[in-house]
Amino acid sequence: MATMSMADASRNAHGFYVPQFKLIAHPLDKNDQNGNPLPADVIHDVTEITYKDKLEEIDSCEIVVNNWDEVNNCFKYIGAEKLTDAGKPDGSAGSDPNSKYWNVFDPCQRTVELLLGYAPDQLTSMMLGNFVSYEPNFPQAGPPVMSVRLLNLMHALRTKKYDKQYTTKDANPLNDSAIANWIAKQSDPDSKTKKRFPVELKVYGKEEPALTYVIQKSQYDIDFLWQRARQNGYELRFDKDARVLVMQPSQVKDTPVYQLEWGQSLLDFKPTLTVGNQYKSVTVRFFDRATQKPVDVKLDYNDPKVGKLNKNLDYLIDQCDPREETVIEKPFYNKAEAEKYCASVFADQRKRMVKATGTTIGLPNLRAGCKIQIGGVGKKSLGTRLSGTYFVTATTHTFNSNGYTTKFEARREDES
Repeated sequence: MATMSMADASRNAHGFYVPQFKLIAHPLDKNDQNGNPLPADVIHDVTEITYKDKLEEIDSCEIVVNNWDEVNNCFKYIGAEKLTDAGKPDGSAGSDPNSKYWNVFDPCQRTVELLLGYAPDQLTSMMLGNFVSYEPNFPQAGPPVMSVRLLNLMHALRTKKYDKQYTTKDANPLNDSAIANWIAKQSDPDSKTKKRFPVELKVYGKEEPALTYVIQKSQYDIDFLWQRARQNGYELRFDKDARVLVMQPSQVKDTPVYQLEWGQSLLDFKPTLTVGNQYKSVTVRFFDRATQKPVDVKLDYNDPKVGKLNKNLDYLIDQCDPREETVIEKPFYNKAEAEKYCASVFADQRKRMVKATGTTIGLPNLRAGCKIQIGGVGKKSLGTRLSGTYFVTATTHTFNSNGYTTKFEARREDES
């Protein structure tokens, strides 16, 4: 994966001089001729946009808009609307100059695409979503504003929870792409005419490890697929028309690894190093069906199977006398699976040794799932414990009158 200095990124973004956003809105139903995109004067009322994404959560966006019409001296989007007998804002009340704005931010009425970047041509699509809530604010001082929240379209797929044990009887070979394809073809057990998964799902898998047994326990299919996709480094997203859900190897991996230096491209940086959650050894106990006997599998933190992640911090594990072992009882089919699980526990703990938060100039391609290189917080020749490669777990992109910035949460994953 290529690395990119901020000097190169600046040239690509025309010096970061003109940050820009776009909100492209479409009706949910393509055949609905009454739906309208967001008008330009609505865009001019936007005072702040905050986009958030996180590895374990569906991404969201909050838009703050001015809610006061200075020309007509009245509320614009909410607070002065006329209602129909059904309680819905009457957007046909043409005698009122603001009637066309009353339905603009109604929940679940439009599909909205958010783009962030720099003028004239460096804009990146961040998400497709629906308005799900709005929160007017009528302050004691200052103009009234309204906060509108968007959620990724995937939130609408949380319709019904399922329990399922996936084995090679469902697909052979069994892997996560095969499981996704199986779910996409199923009918709902309570309604044979209704599909279990409510939208079309296309899977573009790569070579994946073979599985023998996977459990989906009381989960929405979309949450289960999201979890499986993350484990394989896949992305789960809607296509541009927001009609087909695509599961494929993450394009995030093809984005550059940004080189961020404290005092230059990093506006602030706060790392935290902790050893209170580290294990010295991990034991997994399972029942071997072949031999009909219980089996214990144990790995130490310095076992070659554990890997080399953040190895220059191993001395802290010895120095701080961590917990000797943790015993985990889980079902496994063989010793190799149990050892793989032990190694994954160590890997997860190593990733938690150094966490960090930071802020840089707005970078739309800096998203959860990316990697960054942190420098300027120690001399590499001395084997610094804080500089190195970090994996981004969450980002917050903020666009307002102060410009465009990106805050991130990350964990150190240096293969030292």
